[in-house]
Amino acid sequence: MKQLLVNAEVDVDGTVKLSGKDYHYLATVLRKRIGDIVILDLPSCGTVAAEIIDIRAQKKELDLQIKTGLEGLTQPPPFEIVLLQWLIRGQKMDSVIRQATELGVSRIIPIAGEFSLIKEENEKQTERRRRIIKEARQQSGSVIQTEISSVQTLDCALKNLNTAYQKSSIVKLLFTEKKSADSMLHTCLSSRPKTVIIAIGAEGGMSVQEVTGLKNAGFIPVHLHTNILRAETAAITACAAVHTILSEGETWQLPE
Repeated sequence: MKQLLVNAEVDVDGTVKLSGKDYHYLATVLRKRIGDIVILDLPSCGTVAAEIIDIRAQKKELDLQIKTGLEGLTQPPPFEIVLLQWLIRGQKMDSVIRQATELGVSRIIPIAGEFSLIKEENEKQTERRRRIIKEARQQSGSVIQTEISSVQTLDCALKNLNTAYQKSSIVKLLFTEKKSADSMLHTCLSSRPKTVIIAIGAEGGMSVQEVTGLKNAGFIPVHLHTNILRAETAAITACAAVHTILSEGETWQLPE
């Protein structure tokens, strides 16, 4: 179900007042009316269902009442996926960010790789990608608050991840086009980890030094048995495969 990410405050009586772009999105784009239920993501209480109780078209304002006891709201999965994505060109990177958000990836860390055609980005580009994430969450209804960092070097990213996930049940996966990688994805995820970190290279792949650094940091090389994939296709295929296996972890079993 689609949702709206807003920074509005919740009054003591459980009402929320929206105006401006938020009003336009609900009243004009989605054509919501009094009595309709809307899914909101609020800073103070997360994802909630709310009923539109008043629309003031002339002032471009509307009021919603937070509902309780409603069933069917999407719950976050018991795992998180982190994507280390080597920088790829322009719209391709935007596409990865948008689709990874729709899949429920929790963190996206752009890496300035040795073979990346783009080596750095400014803060304006990072802010634009945060807007892409917001739009993707609203469209897909994802309850995962996907975050994206500024561009980092691989060494910096690995140090930060090591600090952030010291106590977590974690699996690190290096997806590679080399068929010599003999680890099965199902086997790597059989422990049902709480966190999975996925590393995907740029159009030109990764350097020997980068691959060595990832392996030394505990990343397991995994090969997807598909056709040759573009970088942006590989990223989404990997994220989707991991998400599906972990989501269905209660029903599948490894062969004896």
